[in-house]
Amino acid sequence: MPAIIRAATIADLPRMVDLLLEDARQRHALNPTLWAIADDAHERVEEAVRFALEADKQPFRQKWLVAEGDDALAGLLL
Repeated sequence: MPAIIRAATIADLPRMVDLLLEDARQRHALNPTLWAIADDAHERVEEAVRFALEADKQPFRQKWLVAEGDDALAGLLL
């Protein structure tokens, strides 16, 4: 099944957080000083993405998209 790109929904939030933290861990492995990860990174990322998906009044407009294939999220776009 080919991948599709669609607007992210709140139901995508858990997998989006997982993908973002996976990326953070990969960057951290390359340069821990430059790409430090906070102890509460999961909570911070979840809060920020939830705000972007749900808030009516944001300081700037965000449009999160997800790449989905085989009924699983495979990537994110902002």
